[in-house]
Amino acid sequence: MAIAVAADREAPVSRLILEDPPLSVFSDQSIRVRTERERFVIWRDLIAARPTTELLWRKVVRSMPDAPMDAVGQRVETLRQVDPAVLLLQANVEVGGALEPSRAERARLRLRDCTSVYLPEVGHGIHDDEPFRFCDLVRRFV
Repeated sequence: MAIAVAADREAPVSRLILEDPPLSVFSDQSIRVRTERERFVIWRDLIAARPTTELLWRKVVRSMPDAPMDAVGQRVETLRQVDPAVLLLQANVEVGGALEPSRAERARLRLRDCTSVYLPEVGHGIHDDEPFRFCDLVRRFV
């Protein structure tokens, strides 16, 4: 979803807020054996390499051989905008949070620029349960 939002913005997205994301939503099956892994690794490595626009065009055209050029151009522009700082808000799973501590730690370690905040007293609806605290955290982050 974050990539779709980034694609619709005129300016590059500089901040991304993940509010207690259910990172285990697809199953407990390791990404290493999932069918999506190959494409995920290709795009992850491509974005991390910060390629030139020309190289990015070549890679996207190769990955979308039957796509019209305007679709390829949109994908290129989207990928060029993906590198925001991330605020990862984690609720307590014992009171209804969706993000398990081990998955939060893995995500935090994999995100290049991540600020992680654990909220032990709230469940999944952080912005509903603690609206003032949520707004304060977001305001300080952005």
